[in-house]
Amino acid sequence: MVCDAPSSPLPERPERDCPEYALGVDLGQVSPGHRLTVDGFCLQGGYLTLFCSFTGGVPGRWEAGALRLNAWYDADVSPASQDWHGSIGTSEGGDRIEGTTEWEAPPAAATVAWFDFFPVSFDTIMHVSKRGVPDSDYLSHRLSRLTIDLAGRTASIELFR
Repeated sequence: MVCDAPSSPLPERPERDCPEYALGVDLGQVSPGHRLTVDGFCLQGGYLTLFCSFTGGVPGRWEAGALRLNAWYDADVSPASQDWHGSIGTSEGGDRIEGTTEWEAPPAAATVAWFDFFPVSFDTIMHVSKRGVPDSDYLSHRLSRLTIDLAGRTASIELFR
């Protein structure tokens, strides 16, 4: 994830940007004093995009890099890649951190996609096998799961803590 300095606001999204399906779901505390909210998602142009924000105030310049989205993404028909890219910065009013993260959209045959969310400090990659099977540490550290119905463009959330 590319981290902009929290003192610089995010650029405005162009009008042609993909339509956002609003969620506004609090997924829990991901770092001391900071909670993660998934504001919405978008499925367009070969990407599945999450729009997220962190409450709890804007951290100082040096702590900003420690605040990031920590999620594992998959679908009932797995995407070819787990690679992602995104950006993070302060909101227009400067009162919270927000950003977008994009993953390759799952294949057309997929009916659902999901994201498991973890505390910022948890290393998810170390706890998923090459076949995509999570271990017990993965399951015990998971904060929540966001499941997206790809056809209906609806979502549901499970909270584990």
